[in-house]
Amino acid sequence: MTHFFSTTALCAMAFFSNAVLALPHDIEKIHSTLLPQVRITGEQYKPHTVDAAMATFNLPGLSVAVIKNAEVVWAKGYGVANKKTGRPVTTDTLFQAASISKPIAALAVLNLAEQGKVNLDTDINTYLKSWKMPSSEFGIVTLRHLLTHSSGLAHQPSPGYLRGAPIPSDVASLNGEGNTNKVAANFKAGSQFRYSTDGYAILDVLIEDITGRTFSEYVDKTILEPLSMNQSTFAQPLPKALWQQASAAFDAQGNQIQGDWRNYPKQSAAGLWTTPLDLAKYIIAVQKAKKGTTTGPITPKLVENMLSLHLGGMGLGPMLKNEKQGLVFHHSGKSAGFSNRFHAYVDKADGMVIMTNGDSARPVVGQLQNAISAHFNWDLSAHIEVTPYAMDNAKRADLVGEYAWEKDTSKRMRIVKQGDEFEIHNLFEGGQFKFIAEAPDTLISTSTGVKVNIETNPQGKVTAILWSGRFRLNKRL
Repeated sequence: MTHFFSTTALCAMAFFSNAVLALPHDIEKIHSTLLPQVRITGEQYKPHTVDAAMATFNLPGLSVAVIKNAEVVWAKGYGVANKKTGRPVTTDTLFQAASISKPIAALAVLNLAEQGKVNLDTDINTYLKSWKMPSSEFGIVTLRHLLTHSSGLAHQPSPGYLRGAPIPSDVASLNGEGNTNKVAANFKAGSQFRYSTDGYAILDVLIEDITGRTFSEYVDKTILEPLSMNQSTFAQPLPKALWQQASAAFDAQGNQIQGDWRNYPKQSAAGLWTTPLDLAKYIIAVQKAKKGTTTGPITPKLVENMLSLHLGGMGLGPMLKNEKQGLVFHHSGKSAGFSNRFHAYVDKADGMVIMTNGDSARPVVGQLQNAISAHFNWDLSAHIEVTPYAMDNAKRADLVGEYAWEKDTSKRMRIVKQGDEFEIHNLFEGGQFKFIAEAPDTLISTSTGVKVNIETNPQGKVTAILWSGRFRLNKRL
């Protein structure tokens, strides 16, 4: 663990916790300029505050850090971290990073590769000792495949484990002895992109087998500590000494979940606890390395490798996309009661991190991202303008019903008609969202911008929906 605070560090933490940073850009006004993520053509909208957006969407807490010219120029906490105690969110409140754990864990693999201890294009079974990737007709799997979500392994969203409940070992989890199925491939590695939590879960065992140390001990000491990410840890469960720094998790209605949060033993995939300020240190180190400066384990060579583009817009850890203002590296993270995002330019040394403690956070995060981008004239985020489509009544009626995920029928969604709109109850990830039709076969959420594609049979009857381009849910008869 990386909690070795000096007096200077503790003083700095106290400053960040209780004050907004000096604001040369008058950035504080951002929090009162939020507008809806999705806007209907021709309609007028009145700006509102972060607090108002949080209240509208039952989001208890949020923390933000904004980077300009490789420096944090704004950091602030909003709302409450724990409703039972009334403890507020500050800039040193710990949040579960969820899938943002992945690009941080990837640094450990890239660092081992830079030391010559692993080769990214060698069969992972060469390095695995305590567990082996099952043989398959789909060929060998490499570290590059795991890091870029092209391994052919299934994506199994983990429900986590109640605090205090037994947690399976990494090997037991990979063997399907926890609350997810056994790891298995079902398409040829390297042939296509498919996001896979299982692929990253293998890294826990691989790093332990190579280094002879526990995953959290090794990554905390060799990655987090040298980056001065002193408030971050991969330790699972979270050590009791840190509970008072950690935010509780909240459901879509703003209710504090049982046990305050869930534990995620697949540490590379979802085990990191951190803050926006600590993630900003990772971002800035990447940006500086791109310009030739090494910070801890993040070297120019490592970053060049990390930012190589692969299938699905993946780098080796972060996701990548080219905007007009330059290459952007980014990632999001969603676990039970936590929703987070970071977006940053590679060459401009600008970016933002937003972490929240609620399942209902997506609309608020989108609005705040847009406000930050607009303030700095960045193209990291922008609103969506929609002209509603007049879907015929027969199709509207046919859409109503319950849908089950093709990979796990216990994961479901329900579509309800509300006048000219639809309400989708996301029983999969939590929350209820308003949707309108923007095309004959497309719905869009008016609060988040998430799109749902409608699939029909030759007779025109609705057979399935594709949620956010990722999850196909078949209509239940």
